[in-house]
Amino acid sequence: GGGGKGPSPGIGSSGGEAKGKHRNVLKVGDLTPDRRNFGLLVRCCKIEPNEELANPNDKRAIVAEAIVGDETGVILMRCTSDQARALSIGFAVAVHEASISMFRGYMHLEVSGRGSLETVHSQRYFTPNRSNDVSCIEYELIND
Repeated sequence: GGGGKGPSPGIGSSGGEAKGKHRNVLKVGDLTPDRRNFGLLVRCCKIEPNEELANPNDKRAIVAEAIVGDETGVILMRCTSDQARALSIGFAVAVHEASISMFRGYMHLEVSGRGSLETVHSQRYFTPNRSNDVSCIEYELIND
């Protein structure tokens, strides 16, 4: 006989997960200023254009800022026009190849040129935890 006892607790997938280009999927509450090349599954809470940053001649220019989050917290995401079009308020997206950028001591989420946003319809519903906005935590640069 085979004799397997089935998957161990906490391991295995219930199906319907975002197709991972990414093994390194984090939660918003785990983000730190030095994080690079990770994935997130977040829901868009708010998105608004940012005319100050927009540059019509630059496809990679930041044109919008969004608040995205999961059950552990929310973060401000700086978006190019393509990324902004991929976000809809209330919808979940899988973020691939994300990084944290620091702006005046605060964390912002950005997606690299190789990265992408993928709308995810098959996820269980979750509500972003807006009481933990990790973009509001100020970090000081410590020089050794």
